[in-house]
Amino acid sequence: MNLIHGSFGTLVLGYTANIFYDRLLSRIGKQNSTCTFVRIGYQDNIILTDPNGSAFILEGGILTGKNYGHFEGALGITYIQTQNNVIRPAFSVGFRGQKPNGTFMFRTGLGFPELLFLGVGIGF
Repeated sequence: MNLIHGSFGTLVLGYTANIFYDRLLSRIGKQNSTCTFVRIGYQDNIILTDPNGSAFILEGGILTGKNYGHFEGALGITYIQTQNNVIRPAFSVGFRGQKPNGTFMFRTGLGFPELLFLGVGIGF
């Protein structure tokens, strides 16, 4: 399954706008209740580091749960393109609402560089 989704994130000092592509890699467990995925993304307006910056994100993660509600966790790297290009860790933990093989997806959680985020997407 493939997924295109966007999110907005915020903390007191800034905000982010993100777009991602997720690809489901495998299903694990007796009831296929755990999945692995890879995520690539682009982010604009990283106020915490540079108001004119952008970032490219690469993460690998897991989803648990077999009905609508899923725990989502991911780890990876972020390449932040500013005057002083830097590489930082990327991570996210949160909730993903998506029916098995459903098209609509909702997610919320906390991470870097997404901050405290809220997002929606479409699976295909």
